[in-house]
Amino acid sequence: ELFQDVQPFVRSAFDGYNVSLLAYGQARSGKTYTM
Repeated sequence: ELFQDVQPFVRSAFDGYNVSLLAYGQARSGKTYTM
């Protein structure tokens, strides 16, 4: 599910572009683990 949303950014990063992804939400909700 998440990968479908960020796939274009991941592809751009592999193509050499600068990419920044921000994850926000409650503390200890798994943001870092998900990324």
